[in-house]
Amino acid sequence: MDLPQTSNAIPRSDIDPFSDAFLTDPYRDHERMRSLGPVFFLERYGVHAMARHAEVSAALTDWQTYSSARGVGIQDFAKEPPWRPKSILLEADPPLHDRTRKIQARVLSPGAMRALREPFKAKAAALADALVAKRRFDAVPDLAEAFPLSVFPDAVGIREDGREQLLPFSTMVFNSFGPQNERFKQSLRDAEKVVAWINEQCKRESLAPGRL
Repeated sequence: MDLPQTSNAIPRSDIDPFSDAFLTDPYRDHERMRSLGPVFFLERYGVHAMARHAEVSAALTDWQTYSSARGVGIQDFAKEPPWRPKSILLEADPPLHDRTRKIQARVLSPGAMRALREPFKAKAAALADALVAKRRFDAVPDLAEAFPLSVFPDAVGIREDGREQLLPFSTMVFNSFGPQNERFKQSLRDAEKVVAWINEQCKRESLAPGRL
């Protein structure tokens, strides 16, 4: 439940937005957080938070006040080092962010996206036909994971062997935005192997020519 508060204090809450229960079904707590007001205090982590569209939208466009360069999760990179190299796009402020985003915008131009449409559609159709032929399949590994692990690495130019490492890496990155709880620790079990593979794929010579 939400903790007691005085009329003049910032509302305080014991909601844990990084718990398994919250991540399984967040909507009731989303409503609770919005009802607390424009800004509230998460007791468990000692941080202020916002959950309403107006305030969150304003914060996302005010980099001078809400710096992304110091991290986009609850960890403050100015006070403790991140567990991985910072993203030069997501965890950066202007002018570095603007310079990098201009390059990305050219790479991901509407023309480039249109060129990917037919290959994506063809692979989706082939996968759908294969799954229909099986009659029974697991929707998570056979569809939700299989399709993006095929088309996006192809588009970027990542080699085929080892693509399954993208899943644990994305889990590590997602969990790193929160506290170093058991969920985060579990996602780091194979971190050394996974991060080494990711770093190898990020080298220019590792990427297939003619791709994004």
